[in-house]
Amino acid sequence: MKTILLCDSGLGGLDIAAKLIGQVRSRGAGSFRLIYFNAWPHPQCGYNQLKNDQERCQVFAAALDGMARFCPDLCLVACNTLSIVYRKIAADKPLPFPVVEMLRPGSEFFAEAMQRQPELRLLILGTDTTIRSGMYTEQLIQAGILPERLASLACPGLATALEDGFESSAVRQKIASAAEQARAMILEDTPLALALCCTHFGYAENLFKTEFAARFRQEPQLLNPNESILRQPELQSCLQQAGNPQVSVEFFSRFPMPQSKMRIFAEYFKGCAPELSEALLQARCDEALFTLPEGIF
Repeated sequence: MKTILLCDSGLGGLDIAAKLIGQVRSRGAGSFRLIYFNAWPHPQCGYNQLKNDQERCQVFAAALDGMARFCPDLCLVACNTLSIVYRKIAADKPLPFPVVEMLRPGSEFFAEAMQRQPELRLLILGTDTTIRSGMYTEQLIQAGILPERLASLACPGLATALEDGFESSAVRQKIASAAEQARAMILEDTPLALALCCTHFGYAENLFKTEFAARFRQEPQLLNPNESILRQPELQSCLQQAGNPQVSVEFFSRFPMPQSKMRIFAEYFKGCAPELSEALLQARCDEALFTLPEGIF
């Protein structure tokens, strides 16, 4: 049985895990052990709250070392923030397992949509780390998209808020604030697409549509790249070698996640991915999952 490890800094990547399980079930092929590795380092501090890129790289490098104990046949970095951090450390950190991250498939997904619709303006939404890096903008320009068709906006705290409820007042307030800022950046009559460059953001698609439509003349097109990572040949090759369909799912975290969060997500995935839902309710917590660098926390 193949082992696929899917990591994220929190619970956003569960959407990709559920889509992977559904893909295997629908085509009746693939047998694998799916490890969900929550790389969130500390209950009071995530990657976007660390001081600088150096600290983010040190912490995620430690998390990658912790992943090696599972001997994965493939690691999916199902997180835009961690994909950016991984790019910064990949050249200096050879790993004993192959890695597929979000940036390349996500950029290709956005570029295809922009090329099909030449009038479209793209607003890239993500965490502070994702937006500050400018990597999506850079890759889209390299793909031939004109810079004037691109804009970027950070949504600080939205991913964390979404883990406490997909339509909470805090989530609505943060998305409304983003829509207000976007209205000041982009002409009202411009056909607009929102690039959801955080794996959490898809949980709030309805609120993105509602809040942006209230400030623009038409409802924005939502571009969620989560599924694009599942089309990568490295993953498809791994699944083709895996034999008869059978899925085993386990969830690991350094520290206990709040039970209220786990119940929200377990209920959300109960119908489409019951194996994942059960794994959330049986989450395994181990402080030794990976060792935090000294002096950062």
